[in-house]
Amino acid sequence: MLGDKQIGDRKVPLKAINTIIKARLEEIFLLIRDELASNLDGDVKSVILTGGTANMQGITELVEGVFNIKCKADKFNTNVLESFRQNEHSTCIGLLNYALESEINLARQEEGEGLFSKIFKVFKRLRACLKMKL
Repeated sequence: MLGDKQIGDRKVPLKAINTIIKARLEEIFLLIRDELASNLDGDVKSVILTGGTANMQGITELVEGVFNIKCKADKFNTNVLESFRQNEHSTCIGLLNYALESEINLARQEEGEGLFSKIFKVFKRLRACLKMKL
């Protein structure tokens, strides 16, 4: 039983909470399945779960039931220290990795630009910074 003295210490069986969580997760995965079906040309072939939810007991079976395909829970695979390769860190690591790759791609694009284009961009950024301080 769970209780919270701040809202009246009403006891709720853990099984009831699990039932609610399972129903909401199933609903979320149904929405994801339908959204993917309407936006992809082909079928989804497999699902790989990552993030903290991937640690939940029975989550892969739930996803397999919704998508009717194989599902596995996996750790985020990237070049980071082993201590950061936990499912609960995957969103943060993924966003940092995306930002780093975007910055590298931007730098590569700027390499091919001429001198005047680079100077123009410096002044444009400077002007934007000055406007923010006003």
